[in-house]
Amino acid sequence: MQSWKLGLPLHLCDFSSASIILYFLTKKKEFFIFAYFAGISGAGMALLTPDVLYSFPHVDYLRHMIGHSMILLGVSYAIVIDQQRPQLRHVHKTLFFVSIILLLMYPINYLLGPPANYWYVIEKPPGINVTGFMSEEPFHMIDIYILAIIICYMIYLPFFLKDRMNKNDQLS
Repeated sequence: MQSWKLGLPLHLCDFSSASIILYFLTKKKEFFIFAYFAGISGAGMALLTPDVLYSFPHVDYLRHMIGHSMILLGVSYAIVIDQQRPQLRHVHKTLFFVSIILLLMYPINYLLGPPANYWYVIEKPPGINVTGFMSEEPFHMIDIYILAIIICYMIYLPFFLKDRMNKNDQLS
């Protein structure tokens, strides 16, 4: 039985979930920043295209949806209540940090062996999702990486626009 290889907390959303919990425990901005970029992009994608075998009301579907929603709720709470926000430099830092973890996922998956597929580096996630439009394995990771960069900048965009509008208001 090798199902234990599938249950390790090594997916991006596991890191994001731990990060937002650590933020709430420590109030360290670094944890919020990681949860903001990795959590919104990862959990958002997981909610839009769940990779579960069963649909509502199956317990796996509910666990998947609730767990990923909690990441978004935690990040939203930190923004609204704690008034946290990212800066442009945080996009670059997060992408660098995520790139290091991504590189570590290859040997981790290799050492665990099949059926381990953390961060979907071995093969695309099951089901109907955005990876269906991407290159075949293992080249799909190039497409996923480019998409991740685009998404990180897109989720920073509201703050960029707000800063730009505030700067224009101050000049007026």
